Amino acid sequence: NYQIDWNNELVVMKNDGNSNIITYTQAAGTVGDGNMEFITKDFDFGDPSQRKKIYKVYITYTGGVCADDSDTAIDVQYAIDGTGSFNAMSADLTSNSTTPTTAILTPSSPINNCYSFQLKFSGTDVNAMPSTFEINDITIIFRRKSLK
Repeated sequence: NYQIDWNNELVVMKNDGNSNIITYTQAAGTVGDGNMEFITKDFDFGDPSQRKKIYKVYITYTGGVCADDSDTAIDVQYAIDGTGSFNAMSADLTSNSTTPTTAILTPSSPINNCYSFQLKFSGTDVNAMPSTFEINDITIIFRRKSLK
């Protein structure tokens, strides 16, 4: 839980055995090139009880450049209905451009009757994930299926 202290600063309590109170700062952290895994929340599109069909996923991202100036190799996978069992998408994110790039991905097999949808982005070796990789936008194209 965030609180505002007497200096009008945003603070949070850190439970590290010492119960420290930490002031929030907007300074960006730095991350080196290397292994990474980012899993989105389970998207139910505002209706968890209705079945959906997932068609495509548009991902706008900035690839950056790896330490060895190779292309990025961001693996994109999906899971449905909160299973945590991830399957491959049609392609990976491979642009090393510093300007936004949009990738159009389709599931490796049709997703016809799911209630929720989740994505996982991962890099697997030291040159697979540049520290400058950013996801700008994720758009999921889907259709609600009729109730039976």
